[in-house]
Amino acid sequence: MLLVLGIDPGLNNTGWGLVSYINNTFGYIASGTVKNGGTLETCVKLKNIYDELISVIQKETPTECAIEDTFVNKNPRISLKLGYAKGVAMLAATKNNLQVFEYAPREIKSAFAGSGKASKEQMTGMLKYLLPLHKASSEHEVDALAIAICHINTESFKKKLKEDPSL
Repeated sequence: MLLVLGIDPGLNNTGWGLVSYINNTFGYIASGTVKNGGTLETCVKLKNIYDELISVIQKETPTECAIEDTFVNKNPRISLKLGYAKGVAMLAATKNNLQVFEYAPREIKSAFAGSGKASKEQMTGMLKYLLPLHKASSEHEVDALAIAICHINTESFKKKLKEDPSL
């Protein structure tokens, strides 16, 4: 069994989602959002992200971790703060001996919904199809679950390709 922790990093809202993969079937395990108030200091927000992700990892014991790569925003300060959240998430995973895989937003949408330009509605619809029992309550959780499934699809395809190069 493969159990992947997907992480959608953000300073105010970091989504996480756990997806299992057994016998070519996806399964919803859990999801959540680390919510930080806008008035908290950056260092407190980072600590909250780290602490909650450590708790999730230790409770659920995922086998791998997938995280959305930081996109370059028009405002470099925003990109930098997203990078902080991503770095803390990567640290939490690595501290628990998880290998971390990074995926660009377009790559996630393409592997998950079939188009690198998929809308939020398309992403949510695909999640309902792939994980009909999911309990994601925010777009950050939806994104985190999509990241986990993107990883499973990508890594599974790489393994199949090694087994059968004609694919």
